[in-house]
Amino acid sequence: TELDGFDSDKDSVVICIAATNRPDVLDQALLRPGRFDRRVSVERPDKTGREQILGVHLQRRGLPLADDVSVEEIATMTMGFTGADLANLVNEAALLAGRTNKALVGREEFSAAVLRSVAGIEKKRSILQGMEKEVVARHEVGHALVSTAVSQLVAGSGAVAKLSIIPRTGGALGFTYIPPSTEDRALMFDREIRGQLAMLMGGRAAEQLTCAAVSTGASDDIKRATDLALRSVSEFGLSAAVGPLNVGVLAAGSDDGAWLMRDNGKMATLVEAEVKALLAGALAVAVCVISANKAIHDGLSALLMRQERVEGDALARWLAEVEVSRRCCRAASLMTPLCYLLLGLPGVYRWCKELVNRLAPRRCAAVHWVTAGSGRVAVVISYGSSM
Repeated sequence: TELDGFDSDKDSVVICIAATNRPDVLDQALLRPGRFDRRVSVERPDKTGREQILGVHLQRRGLPLADDVSVEEIATMTMGFTGADLANLVNEAALLAGRTNKALVGREEFSAAVLRSVAGIEKKRSILQGMEKEVVARHEVGHALVSTAVSQLVAGSGAVAKLSIIPRTGGALGFTYIPPSTEDRALMFDREIRGQLAMLMGGRAAEQLTCAAVSTGASDDIKRATDLALRSVSEFGLSAAVGPLNVGVLAAGSDDGAWLMRDNGKMATLVEAEVKALLAGALAVAVCVISANKAIHDGLSALLMRQERVEGDALARWLAEVEVSRRCCRAASLMTPLCYLLLGLPGVYRWCKELVNRLAPRRCAAVHWVTAGSGRVAVVISYGSSM
């Protein structure tokens, strides 16, 4: 029951250590008692751990830091980074400072290094021209407006810090950067999921409303939104129609496949319908937000087209004007896991009603119209079961 080839006693102890990132494929014979029977899991560090790891690498390299550098702030910005990622971040920040002949490594270099790790390296020149440049600019501003509106309704949502239409490595033509929140998170709540879906659909909604034709630029957004909506329905139990069950476990629970034969694909059809309803609702929310803030969308899109990058106070001033009716926010208390609140639209009740009638599928349980005064209206669509 012991490893062969090692002769050890109490005076001559041999400890054999191995590492892997795929413990699921190891031969069980290796894991028997007396062999590699003890496991030490090395998880991604939390904020405190990241601060300590950054301190080690900064001290080892002896980087001269500017006064505006805060290790705690860098640790907050690097949520989800591993120890190797943090080592590479410090090295990248040092290289960026060296390329501009700076004597001190500042906050600007660390922020740029984080963006390189998250979104890829920014290309030296934009390949976008004419209509493509306008579409990408309007697309990214759509994400920013919807994200800002969601942050006013859902506590803990991050604020948009940067917009760019300079392509990056990996194929991204534009970039909307939302820094992580100030705390490490282990859970995601249902409202946050719906807000995330709406934000992902913000680009497509902007193209539908403000461009002559929609483009393929939203393909990655749609892919991510579909994945999140599918997991919400089939894994997280957030669908009233499907119920609190894991569809994958249910399908794999019968060895002889009897459940699948009895089901005849009904569950797959139901899950697909629920996912489609979630995405349709998210797109409706994004459309309403951009319609209510069309002047801001047009102005910020024009600025982004001219400068190709908008951030800091200039971006904050534009996004501070995004309006979401506070009275409409009260209607959020009516929302169930598969309901959507269409944000306040001044003076466009008829248009909003036609939109809902077009988007709401026949299986929609209820459409609630909540008057919020001053010509504003909130719409809550309930899928699956009535409220």
